[in-house]
Amino acid sequence: MIYSSETDIVPFLKGLVQSIIPYAKVHEVQISFSTAMKKQAVLFNPFLLSQSLVQLTCNIINLLPPKSTIETRLLMSTDNQNLLIEIENNNLNLIWVNEITPASTYSFTGNALINGTLYTISLPLNNRLSTENEFVLTNTSSNNLPQFYRKFKNGCNRILHRPKN
Repeated sequence: MIYSSETDIVPFLKGLVQSIIPYAKVHEVQISFSTAMKKQAVLFNPFLLSQSLVQLTCNIINLLPPKSTIETRLLMSTDNQNLLIEIENNNLNLIWVNEITPASTYSFTGNALINGTLYTISLPLNNRLSTENEFVLTNTSSNNLPQFYRKFKNGCNRILHRPKN
């Protein structure tokens, strides 16, 4: 899916982390996912979010020594306005490695810990679709497809509603 949609993010993140486990095992790194939430719908772009999270997590795995751990957590912000996705490693401060965080629509904040690094993505909860059937046209990619569809839809409406001679 190349556009944002309101989706339950809990199984999405759990599956994403589980898909990285074989890669982490090869590097002797333990990886886990935890959340207290059973279900949480939020508006996000699955393709871009998964790409950002997998790239960051794999970059961390590549730099950590064996026997390290990575914890991925899904939390509610203290003001209940945002979901927070945290990725924490317990072994190495990677905050000075500029190339570790991918350039993406989803930006990470990084915090140095005593023995590790905590990266966080914040997803706003108030960014919801108006109705279930509404098609949201957002330009999230460089190929301008949403604008194309808007023009296409407007052109079709003009043709369908053209006065008859």
